[in-house]
Amino acid sequence: MRLMNKRFITLTVCSVTAMLAPVAIHGEELAFDAKGNLFVLDDRSILKFDPGGTKTTFATLLRKPTCLAADQSGNLFLADSGGTILKVTPDGTKSTLATGFKKPFCLTTDRVSNVFVADADAQSVFKVTPTGKTSALATGLQHPGCPVLGGSGNVLVSDYDSHSIFKFTPEGVKSTFATGLKDPTALAFDPAGNLFVYDNIENSIFKFTPEGTKTTFATGLNLRENPHCLICDRSGNLFVADDFTSHSIFKFTTDGNRSTFASDFDAAEMAFDAASNLFVRAGNHSAIFKFDADGNQTTFASDWISPDKKWEYVGGDDPKIVETGAKDAALHLSDQGPGKVLWAPDSKRLAYNYGQGRTHQTLLYQLRDDQWLALDAPSDNDEIDKRANDIVAGQLKKDGLSERKLEKQGKFLRLIWWTVQVDRWLDSNTAIVYASLRQVAARRDAPGEMDNGYGTDLLFTISFDADGKWKIVKTHRMSKKELEGEQ
Repeated sequence: MRLMNKRFITLTVCSVTAMLAPVAIHGEELAFDAKGNLFVLDDRSILKFDPGGTKTTFATLLRKPTCLAADQSGNLFLADSGGTILKVTPDGTKSTLATGFKKPFCLTTDRVSNVFVADADAQSVFKVTPTGKTSALATGLQHPGCPVLGGSGNVLVSDYDSHSIFKFTPEGVKSTFATGLKDPTALAFDPAGNLFVYDNIENSIFKFTPEGTKTTFATGLNLRENPHCLICDRSGNLFVADDFTSHSIFKFTTDGNRSTFASDFDAAEMAFDAASNLFVRAGNHSAIFKFDADGNQTTFASDWISPDKKWEYVGGDDPKIVETGAKDAALHLSDQGPGKVLWAPDSKRLAYNYGQGRTHQTLLYQLRDDQWLALDAPSDNDEIDKRANDIVAGQLKKDGLSERKLEKQGKFLRLIWWTVQVDRWLDSNTAIVYASLRQVAARRDAPGEMDNGYGTDLLFTISFDADGKWKIVKTHRMSKKELEGEQ
């Protein structure tokens, strides 16, 4: 197998946490629709879980998504790093709702499906109507926070540099709701219209009545600077995720009494369903846990556990596959290091995506008589390798170049990344492999000085026979629009 100066790197996706206000369907990586379906941002895809926990892939191949939100009709709105807001209807149809944003990092929807977009680089919060009309709701914010909605349709936005919280009416009229805060990091409303604000410098939570009267609600906290560490339930209890010091979720009753709701827990995102169950996505994004009102914890969904519940992935320093509840390894994965398991729907095969630094690839295994046996790895497949390199050779030829000509110029093709990983399973015998190759022309005596870049993104549909041998049945070169999530 040949690959020019073969090296590897992974794709990087910006990850944001989630908080649901009781008067709006709002989220960054978790969002519920009115039917109780949970949508989860997962790498370049959106996963859908029905109320019973059954998982399906709702949308795929999105360009560096940063946050999502759902409206009452079950439409999904997604911001990507290219400055586009996408809309995904309940049947999975994608369209562009609005463009031209610089760095959207947080979305909120109201009851009539307006989308509010916080844009860090534009120092603004924008309002996008259901028809895509965009207007600036708030400008001149040096460090805007995520917008939250009050019961009257008012939008509140914190601004770090001015140490203030601003209020905007549905008509866009601006007023100062609170001043004198040092670092208003997180905001959350309770059903009575009280606003809770975590101040990252004061290490305290302040409570503001609807009229703006301020009291100190809790002190002595030392949370990570996380804009989504607060969330209220329908009874007005406040939940605080501390994944920085105590790795716990705290519960504060309406009178300020504090208790530990969940411990030894890294909470990345939190969201309530209509029945007031709290859903928490673990910090490593491998599991979603469900807590009832009494704090009883169950695993709602997990990448660790196979669909038939018989097998479980154990990560850490010694990653392995074990029978659920057992300790002894049925399959050792320690040679590859920590990774992510993608189970086939029938639990009879798995793909293990792993990598460190610039090395990212997939191993495949099949279950036979309760033994996990290794299959051919996609990264070792000559056809995948050749297809990617042939495309790069064609791009070089278009520029009047070749490896030989580059050599005469004292240059070489420097590989930036080469990723070959299973993207998803279509069914128990069919998977999609994503291959991405990026190279640049660099000088031999100064590799840091680089010219044009060359590369491609490919999707290979592979089909397995009963013995686990697989072949490529379809090859697709991804277009720019597909990479940007436009179609």
